Amino acid sequence: MAAGSDRADWTEAFAAFDRWEAMDDAERGAWADELAANLPALHARLQSLIRADVEAEGAAFLEPSADGSAQAAIAGLEGQQLGPWRIESLIGAGGMGQVWKAVRTDGRYEGHAAIKLMRLASADAGANARFAREGRYLGRLNHPNIARLLDAGTTAGGERYLVLEYVEGERIDRWCESHALDAEARLRLFVTVCEAVAHAHANLVVHRDLKPSNIFVAEGGEVKLLDFGVAKLLEGETGEVTELTREAGTALTPDYAAPEQLAGGTVSTATDVYGLGMVLRGLMPADALRGDLAVVVGKATKVEARERYATVPEFADDLRRILDKHPVKARPDSLAYRTRRYLQRHAFGVGAAALIVLAIASGFTATLVKQHEAERQAARAVAVKRFLLDLFEQARGSVQSEGTQAREATVNDLLAAGAKRVETELVGQPEIRDEVFQILIELYSDTGDPKQLAALAKRRLGDAHAAFGAEDVRSVPAEVTMAAVLINTGETPEVAKAWLAHAETLLDHAGDRTSLWRARELRWRGLLAMQMHENVSWEDHPLRRAMVLMRAEHPDEGDEMLATMTEMPRLACRYGRSDEAMTGADELQRRAVARYGADNLYVDAAAFLRGQLLLLGGRPAEAVSPLEQALAGFRRHVGDKSPNVVVTFSTLAEAHLAAGHAAESEAAYAAARRTMEGDHAGDQRLAAQLAVTDRNLADIRAGKPHRCGDAMKKKHP
Repeated sequence: MAAGSDRADWTEAFAAFDRWEAMDDAERGAWADELAANLPALHARLQSLIRADVEAEGAAFLEPSADGSAQAAIAGLEGQQLGPWRIESLIGAGGMGQVWKAVRTDGRYEGHAAIKLMRLASADAGANARFAREGRYLGRLNHPNIARLLDAGTTAGGERYLVLEYVEGERIDRWCESHALDAEARLRLFVTVCEAVAHAHANLVVHRDLKPSNIFVAEGGEVKLLDFGVAKLLEGETGEVTELTREAGTALTPDYAAPEQLAGGTVSTATDVYGLGMVLRGLMPADALRGDLAVVVGKATKVEARERYATVPEFADDLRRILDKHPVKARPDSLAYRTRRYLQRHAFGVGAAALIVLAIASGFTATLVKQHEAERQAARAVAVKRFLLDLFEQARGSVQSEGTQAREATVNDLLAAGAKRVETELVGQPEIRDEVFQILIELYSDTGDPKQLAALAKRRLGDAHAAFGAEDVRSVPAEVTMAAVLINTGETPEVAKAWLAHAETLLDHAGDRTSLWRARELRWRGLLAMQMHENVSWEDHPLRRAMVLMRAEHPDEGDEMLATMTEMPRLACRYGRSDEAMTGADELQRRAVARYGADNLYVDAAAFLRGQLLLLGGRPAEAVSPLEQALAGFRRHVGDKSPNVVVTFSTLAEAHLAAGHAAESEAAYAAARRTMEGDHAGDQRLAAQLAVTDRNLADIRAGKPHRCGDAMKKKHP
């Protein structure tokens, strides 16, 4: 094919038209005469563009005309010539014009082209300007994933036309479905789309109408970005909303248009970032929109443009990081998060991907004692990081050198090895040693056997008492963590209560009223009070006090704040504060989405709470949907065998029965019982919770459903 020179000629012509359009009428004549004398071919092309710049009446390019005149206009065009192009068949037609399939007859271009023909009688000033602008902008672009401009001109009757590269394929969403692409393949394909949009931005062109129907994929898998009809040039814009800009805005697609477009605000590269984010959200399977991908899509589609990715390359870079299992820049950075990504990237064993929410619950470098100077805290953080990364590097080396047997080792083996190394390698460094123990316990909470977890917490507690003394405030983290493990396993609540009471005394003696460990001690004391059905006033309840302290002193401790918020709706309901409980569940969801995107465990917990509160508010039919949403989320994030799944199934059984769905209730209860007996035999907490479900179901059958304020039983994920 030999279309390169024509393409360059038309690029020059559109540039000349831009210059001509910017001139005063008095300047245009002399400048055009000079151009005709020196560059007659360029002058001829410029004149064809000027002649085509007409004003008339019209609508969107391929919207059907009200009087059917578009169909009448197509008669007789098949087989006709437009310059060197022979028209073959109609691709599409509407009130403003048609798109035709054509072939070049002079041998300078092989293959088909698409001719976009504007009907002169339908071209109002705004639509005409958009048509001319599309040609000018395409003349700026030269990228393999953008449909090329091949030619342009006017017909003998004065209608203007653009000749574009013909793309034989399907819109991207349908192509992904018809080719059964998995999530990773879809993401890789979408990165190519980002590269095309980034090229347009580099040439100062914003597309403004990114949607699946403007992104085609050819049969060979090559992406082609189409339709720059409502694009906007970044350079030379004053920011003023012109009539042309306003008209272009009405041609947008609401489902994909950024909020600033719908509001008539300033358009920027962030506008296309939003459009890309919405396209990606619709392109990916629902079960893939979680974790880092949910965070990245959430950032790309923020309501405020300044909160999105500043550029498309930044967006694409985070998508590549997901594909490569590297930490994404959209997620708040922490050593815990980077460590988890490191584990996933190097695939230490079958349990590697299970290191999730609790791994970042309190951070890897939490500190307690305010009198420790900042330099010492920083040194401890570095030492902790070195120990952990060295541990993971050694595990990686073992996997690479020892073959299949090593690969089959689980993360539990890795953590157990870390616990042993703590005792031998951190002698003489008690604070670092204690902090590493804290990290290992948090990671082990996600993957380990409850008895081994309790043994590790007990070992850490003894180590802290030996190093610091049982009456030293530095033992508080070990005591609170020991109590937390006991509370989570449902064993010896009186022992857990004693450890929390002692930790409270140590904090009081140290004058510590506001630290993060004070907030944690209050939170666990509040949870234990709920578990033991203690009679505490609302104002004095430790969990409420923990929430007050978090809001006042630690508003930026996102994960600790979310963990506390997860418990507050239950507490408010227990005290008959139904409206406050529902408000708390809604706030939990908003904060979780803002921090981690629309798909994470905190969002699942918020859905569960909404469902539970609707059930307790006498609206069981409305409770079913959020409970089913929570169930799907828990199964996706923590697996079918999770205790969360058991509890949600049992609550669904109550909601269905209260709503009159007896068969669905029986099925949900059977699923809860089956999972409980098959995977959690001997789990005292789950056994107690299912016993509560049995009583609640009996009460519903007896016409005595529970309500908020009825001393809500402890039953929660």
